[in-house]
Amino acid sequence: MGTIAFVFPGQGSQAVGMGEALAATYGTASETFAAADAALGEPITALAFGGPAEELDRTQNAQPALLATSIAYLRALQSALAAEGRAPLEPSFFAGHSMGQYSAMVAAAVISLDDGVRLVRERGLRMQASGRDGAMAAVIGLDDARLPELVAAGEAHGVFGVANRNSPGQVVVSGERAAVEAATEAARGLGAKRAIALSLSPVATPVARIPRMGKMVQSMLKDVLDAYVERDVNKAMKVWERDKDIDDMYDSLFRELLTYMMEDPRSITSCTHLLFVAKNIERIGDHTTNIAEDIYYLVHGEPWYKARPKGEEGIFLPPGFGPKPGGKKEPAER
Repeated sequence: MGTIAFVFPGQGSQAVGMGEALAATYGTASETFAAADAALGEPITALAFGGPAEELDRTQNAQPALLATSIAYLRALQSALAAEGRAPLEPSFFAGHSMGQYSAMVAAAVISLDDGVRLVRERGLRMQASGRDGAMAAVIGLDDARLPELVAAGEAHGVFGVANRNSPGQVVVSGERAAVEAATEAARGLGAKRAIALSLSPVATPVARIPRMGKMVQSMLKDVLDAYVERDVNKAMKVWERDKDIDDMYDSLFRELLTYMMEDPRSITSCTHLLFVAKNIERIGDHTTNIAEDIYYLVHGEPWYKARPKGEEGIFLPPGFGPKPGGKKEPAER
């Protein structure tokens, strides 16, 4: 076998449910999660397994949860190899992206699991509390010998520094916005080929719910088209009723994204895109109810009379539509 390296992910890789199946299968994984909970004095595992996503995505929660999950997977892998009578993997390198470096240090036995989860918890708390109007930029093609001049240009306008050295001649700088903007201008004068501002627009956590919403509507569309071919009214009306779930999901998503935009104007662009996607998916759900009502008409020769299920708010039909007093029915609004 060639040279092996263990590389661990950073924040942003977290997802509700991560490690749950692993802990149920491997005792070593379950023990790792229990040890992480004990070290923190709280059930970070419960967040990793069951969410909610909004809480798991908070920096002070995401980082210890990711570290615990990463080490749980490593220990489960080694225990599975041992159970098969095979030698454990012995990597030549341990590395990680951003906070994944702490996972790498735990894996390499440089620090303990207990210390690792406590360190990244404190790291996350401090990151979450920083709260400054910060910015980042990539500086490309600048001679490394001129980096001190770049740093001095930035520091003259506020907190500023080199955040990452991607490769010779390419660095990422960060700090207070005014300092980064000043350094970006200075970089060109110092000989950099390019200085590019990096977007810090936060990714709205509700994005994870949009694929689920899409799959629900896709299933509705398939079922209603099958019902159309089969002229199956019962199947069509079940699809019609499921549209309420889509409307409820969209209403909840709308409120949450609106809250994100009000709390952090930097999220307006990304949240607007997500709302546009979600609204189009919701409208496809509405079209499935159109088809369901058409199926009812084709089979029974009369319109479907119920007001459509529209989540919490419902639909208010104008005068002249819907059931009439005395039992006589009029077509519902289309």
